[in-house]
Parts: sequence; structure tokens; C-alpha cells
Amino acid sequence: KRGRQGRKRMICPVCQGAGRNPQDNHCQACYTALWKDARRVARRAKKMNDIWPTGHRQADLRRFTEEVFNVGKPCLNGQYNCGEESYRHNVSRNRRCTRCRTKACIQIL
Repeated sequence: KRGRQGRKRMICPVCQGAGRNPQDNHCQACYTALWKDARRVARRAKKMNDIWPTGHRQADLRRFTEEVFNVGKPCLNGQYNCGEESYRHNVSRNRRCTRCRTKACIQIL
């Protein structure tokens, strides 16, 4: 798809909204949500004197995925398996599952 000025429009791979981040096309909402969750996990690890990341990308990503479910809002249905329709950009904020959106962001990494 093309935008007004003839440039190719970026689509967020997670919520299908207007992408903005030039590196991975994430929209501002998905990028910010992932960043906030990463910050929460880091604060929690610091409180517990838990040192990581270790430098092993796959292991750290797996660990982050596990840890992110212990901070912030829980999944709306409690199962952490909401479909794309639960975090699309056009879903109202009070019905959007931010935890499963974060999970989808991580899977794209």
C-alpha cells in the first residue's frame, strides 16, 4: 500500500495498525507496550538481585517471555492464548489484551 506522498505504508505486524518503527514496522502502541514490559521485568530482576541478560539471545528471549507474564496486567481470559482479534488496533482499549499483544511482539522478534 502507498501513503499520501507515494511512500510505502508500514503495517504493524502485531496489531495491523499503522507501523512507525523503521527497523521492524511496529506501531507506537506495540513498541511502547513491549518497552514498558521490558522495563518492568528489568526492575523486578534488579529487586531480586537476578543478573541477566546473559548474552545468549535465544535463552534471554525465552526467559524474558516467561518473566513478562509475572508483571503488569494479566491476560483477559487468563489463558495467554488470545487470538489476533483481541489485540488488533481497532479493538477498544478496555477489550484489548495487552499481555497477549506483548507475547505476539516477542514472537516476531
